[in-house]
Amino acid sequence: MKVFFTALIISLFSFNGFAQFEEFEDFNLYGELIFGVVNSVSGDTLVPGKYDGMDLSRKELGLFSVYRGELYGVLNKDGKEIIPLIYSRVDVFENGFIRVKKGGDYYEGGDDAQFGMYNSNGKKIIETNYGYLGEVSDGLIRANMGGNAYLDGDGLFSGENDEITGGKWGFLDTKGKIKIPFDLTYARNFKDGLAKVYIGGKNDDWVYDGKWTYIKTNGLPFVSDDLGVESDVIGGLLIVSKRETIIEKDEYDSWFETKTSFGVVNTKGKIIFEPKYKNISFFDGRFIILHEIDTIKNVPNFSIYDVDLNPIGELGYQSVEPRKWYDENTESSHTRFIISKNQKFGIINSVGKNVLPVEYSSIDLGYEPFMNVRKGGVIATRDYDGEKKYNGLCGLVNWNGKMVLPLQYDEIYMPESFNEKLLFICRKSGKWGIVDSLNNTILPFDFDTLESINRWSYETHMYTAIKDGKWGVVDLSGKDLIPFKFDEFKSVYMLDAMGEDMIGVVYKGNEGIINSKGDFRFPAKFKHISTDNWAENRVLFYSNEIFGVADTLGNILVPMEYESITFLSNGEIVLKKTINKVVNLNLKNQEVGEYSQVNSWNCYSLQLDEVHSQNICAIQKNGKWGFTNFTTGEELFKPQFDEIGDETYCDVSMVRIGKKFGLVSLKGGMKLPLNFDEMSFGYCNYETGLIPVYVKKDNLWGLYLSNGELKYALKYKTKEEVPSEY
Repeated sequence: MKVFFTALIISLFSFNGFAQFEEFEDFNLYGELIFGVVNSVSGDTLVPGKYDGMDLSRKELGLFSVYRGELYGVLNKDGKEIIPLIYSRVDVFENGFIRVKKGGDYYEGGDDAQFGMYNSNGKKIIETNYGYLGEVSDGLIRANMGGNAYLDGDGLFSGENDEITGGKWGFLDTKGKIKIPFDLTYARNFKDGLAKVYIGGKNDDWVYDGKWTYIKTNGLPFVSDDLGVESDVIGGLLIVSKRETIIEKDEYDSWFETKTSFGVVNTKGKIIFEPKYKNISFFDGRFIILHEIDTIKNVPNFSIYDVDLNPIGELGYQSVEPRKWYDENTESSHTRFIISKNQKFGIINSVGKNVLPVEYSSIDLGYEPFMNVRKGGVIATRDYDGEKKYNGLCGLVNWNGKMVLPLQYDEIYMPESFNEKLLFICRKSGKWGIVDSLNNTILPFDFDTLESINRWSYETHMYTAIKDGKWGVVDLSGKDLIPFKFDEFKSVYMLDAMGEDMIGVVYKGNEGIINSKGDFRFPAKFKHISTDNWAENRVLFYSNEIFGVADTLGNILVPMEYESITFLSNGEIVLKKTINKVVNLNLKNQEVGEYSQVNSWNCYSLQLDEVHSQNICAIQKNGKWGFTNFTTGEELFKPQFDEIGDETYCDVSMVRIGKKFGLVSLKGGMKLPLNFDEMSFGYCNYETGLIPVYVKKDNLWGLYLSNGELKYALKYKTKEEVPSEY
């Protein structure tokens, strides 16, 4: 006892002494920030300020990792460099062992990156010959030979499974001797005498023709070879699997099928539950859920045990759904199991006691902190009119089984918060209303539908509703904010520049738009409308696939007589009346040109400055193509080309007459004449505004820039031979 007491005093003294070490900042002669270590009690400088950075997270060990430039090392409590600054990374582990890495950078491994290890005295115990080294655990170090690792910010192996390429895994002792040979596909650290490893397969692309298992510190498996491991150790237990190949056949053919069964073993390899179950899962680190099939009734059969193998509740539930519940009143977490038997549902707690008896036809989650429970039937599928059909009544209970809302509602929506109260939109006897969590009626059950919109004001909740066959909007007091006179509400828009929401409505058979007071912002005088171009003062209206355009006040700009209407940037419009007539309407509502076809997918927005742009479109007339500025009406190229490029790049487009290709600028003018046999583009450089143009003439290739500058003369036999640098 005396020896232990003395050791404890020394340990506490050392810890408190090391706790006095603090990092300080200084500047060198060049004004660059440098770091050192000072004793915060005595004020003595332990490490002079000469390092670019340091880590004092292991100062209780008297060890500091430091770096200068891209190289790392380690100092001891006396400021001595016990590991020189020659490594691309160092990691000081909590047990005093220090991993080092040469090659690569701080995170990436690289083909030349190798790991080694020192002890806390600065003695190298493992040479830097390994593709990865883990921490010392149970006296062993997992190691990779021939691979390439990626490390996360904590110096741990990132991702466990998928951040290593190539190589094989084994284990070393703290003297660097191989204790478990390097014939494992992957390995994790030892813990409590066991390490999870993967045997077979490939760790670079993870072809799963191997299996997971656990090995002991002597390298031997702790379960039989016919079992695979499916989980980590939870409460001294593991889930294992057993695969069996079954030959299935009928009168025509036969085939193989793999059947997998699951069981549970302890860390000594003893089988606790035979591998015969369809599935097994752990929950919350304390419970085991077994799933098998009742072969007589052909129904699921679930059982629950704790990790001490005590059964929870009854054996043989038809379903089990575990849940973690946090009680804000007691600030504690609790485990609950939603279980079912004979098509009825209930809830038990972590010791198997009934929280809610098994007598409900459904229990619906998502109503936190409550659950929606139903008796007397289930929700049926929608009928042909899209309406839900209900059997029985529902209410709300909390996780302690207390009834919050009684079983008197057809349907309950998820709660919403208002003035620190929870409100529920409910349906009762076919009508909708609102109640609070004390079952007080907030909004009477007078409505055929009721939905929260909750957008215009968060001070007052608002709801769209149907009453006596008409749509309107009410608040929680029952006041009609928008009168019940509309045939239908379509959707809520954010159209106003000031941020006011508006609602699309149907009124007397036509669509319109109203504001939050019910006043029309766009009159209901068209069968259908689209507000996608509201910001450009354009509203598309249509009926029977015939289209027109109005402004946002409802004034008709384009009569409803066109087969299609396409909006360009700035609100310009391409109109197609028949197959033989396409016109353009500019911002001033003036028609610009009449064509047989406009290539609307080849309309190019030419940016003049940060605010202004113009639309340049390909147009067709009498079978020939050209380009017109639809904003100004200027004809840039009259229809003369047999073909134009499918797309435009860097303000230019390819054109063709006969068999010869050329290049035009969408700002006007030819950049390359029509005398090339082939033409193709590289990638647009948006900084210079230029794009490389590969051209072929007389079977030889060359390269121009889109401004017409020749970069490489036409002397190459193939396009691939033309240099790409320009």
